[in-house]
Amino acid sequence: MFLKSIHLKNIRSYTDERINFPKGSLLIGGDIGSGKSTILLAIDFALFGTRPNELPASSLLRCGSASGEVTLEFTLDGKEIEIRRVLEKKGTTIAQTAGYITINGTRKDLMSTGLKSTIIDLLGYPRADIKAGKSLIYRYTVYTPQEQMKQIMLQKPDERLNTIRSIFNIDKYRRIRENARTTARELKKTSGHLEGIAYNLNEKQQKREEIESHKKILVYEQKKIESVYAKIRENLENKKKERSKVQDTLKKLNALTRETAINKTRLENQEKTLQELREDIADMEEKLAKTENSHDIEQKIKEIEKHTGQKETLKQKERELENEIKHKEQKITETCTRKNTSEEFIKNIITLSECPTCGQAVPDAHKENIKQKEEEKIENFKKILLLHEEALGKVKQEQENLKQKIEAIHDNEKALIKLRLDLRSLKDIKESIEQKKQKQKELDISAGALKKSLEALEKDIEPIKGAEESSAKIEKELDILNAEHTITLAQVEKVRQQISGIDTEKASLDREILEKTQAKKDSESLKETTNWLKEYFILLMETMEKHIMLSIQRDFDMLFREWFNILMDDENLQARIDATFTPVIEQNTYETSYDYLSGGEKTSIALAYRLALNKIINNISEDIKTKDILILDEPTDGFSTEQLDKVRDVLAELNLKQTIIVSHEEKIESFVDKTIRVAKDSHVSHIIQ
Repeated sequence: MFLKSIHLKNIRSYTDERINFPKGSLLIGGDIGSGKSTILLAIDFALFGTRPNELPASSLLRCGSASGEVTLEFTLDGKEIEIRRVLEKKGTTIAQTAGYITINGTRKDLMSTGLKSTIIDLLGYPRADIKAGKSLIYRYTVYTPQEQMKQIMLQKPDERLNTIRSIFNIDKYRRIRENARTTARELKKTSGHLEGIAYNLNEKQQKREEIESHKKILVYEQKKIESVYAKIRENLENKKKERSKVQDTLKKLNALTRETAINKTRLENQEKTLQELREDIADMEEKLAKTENSHDIEQKIKEIEKHTGQKETLKQKERELENEIKHKEQKITETCTRKNTSEEFIKNIITLSECPTCGQAVPDAHKENIKQKEEEKIENFKKILLLHEEALGKVKQEQENLKQKIEAIHDNEKALIKLRLDLRSLKDIKESIEQKKQKQKELDISAGALKKSLEALEKDIEPIKGAEESSAKIEKELDILNAEHTITLAQVEKVRQQISGIDTEKASLDREILEKTQAKKDSESLKETTNWLKEYFILLMETMEKHIMLSIQRDFDMLFREWFNILMDDENLQARIDATFTPVIEQNTYETSYDYLSGGEKTSIALAYRLALNKIINNISEDIKTKDILILDEPTDGFSTEQLDKVRDVLAELNLKQTIIVSHEEKIESFVDKTIRVAKDSHVSHIIQ
């Protein structure tokens, strides 16, 4: 991995700054509080995001800013990678929002967890770091604040060992042991449960043998009963065939008997009908003899039809008279109206004093003259009325005479209808007599045929009269056989059910025996597994962990001594790592406490511890892609001038592709490849190249 550049926007004391990282060793210098460590925190944030307990979002966003961002560019395995993370403030809360990662020009927008997961995979770190609050591999191989390294050395031995186990993924052996013990307990519990299932296996096997013997007895009995049942069933089938034949004969007898009864009934009905026909014919012939001759009736009809032919002419004349009466009544009405008008006019003119038109007085002579003229009109109207009324009376008299003639014609028509009905009735009687005589002949022939059919049926019935007795006898025999069949079948079914019950019980026992046998086998197998876990596997895991920890401790101690001797060229002060990975300091061959050391000595212990840990982790973890980069934050705190010179030897010994050192010690500039300075003006940090 090689860092190329980082861009900070509204991150702590930076408003908008880009820092380029060269290959080789780089010193980021500047006064205390100028913003040097912010660059390292920004790199950490860009790679892994914020962590509530270690790198909270509130510690990164510049005060007064609504948003901030970090963009980091680096190369990894020949890939050009750019990652961008964003912080936003909403109300009083500051949180990460969506960012992106670009790999060889292909951009992918992701949320913070997705970005972290992608980076973890790219760097070859354990995927367990995705859910963890921090990345131990990065923290102890690439970038560790110096104070945190001092803290690990001051931890209690148990806490330190747990940290070391986590770093080297050795705590998996402890988890394996704990899981193995839990598994052993569960297996023991399961084994005990299986033993409980298999406790009465011998009893179940003995019971199975007993019911197997009982089944053999029942099978033998079943064969005997089934043999008897087979004979009874054969006799029953034969008797059913015999009954079927008798039933066919009985059906034939019943059919012949029914046909005979039907024919007898038909014959009786026909003879009754013949008698009724003879009586009807006699009655109709007698009635015909008393009826008037049809010729006479026809003559009367012709005579009446002569007079009824004038009916339409008279009807037409009647309509003409009605119209004439209406006309004359209208004339009378008009004449009366005109007469009444004149009379009313006379009354009005007599009482008139002045003209309604001109307003002049009307003379009496003038009124008298008008009155005379109107009276003449009235007399004339009366004469006309008299003439109209006389003419109307004559027409009405003529109308009355005409109605009498029409009424006479109506009476003749009624008589004509009766004569025609009588003539039709006479013809109907003659036709009915002929039809009844014809039907009488047909019935005589049919009755003769029925008598012959009855004689033939009697002959067919005679030979099969005993079918009913035979059928009754066979039914009794069938009842006996059916009873025997039912009893025997019940016996067969009883034995079968007993055998079926035994088979069911046997199957249930077989399942139980199989289950118990398997439970016994599984219980024994689980016991063996439990013993193996307790006596071999758990001890093996403990031994492996001890060997691995011992190997790591031995290599760690050797590297720690080597780095410490480089940093502290003092024969009277020696340091080593004990079994709990605790630094043991000896001064003049006597052990001394870490707290009694000087600042430079403490820093040397911490830096040696840090470099040894870095080397061991990188050597053990083959997949890590950050072995060629190291970031040191104030690694020379408290160093003397001579010790600062030792840092040159450390860098030469490390021989890494990229080393970034944050320090306010100007002397380090003399043995790094490049230096950039950070200055702060008006609370804003900026880079001086």
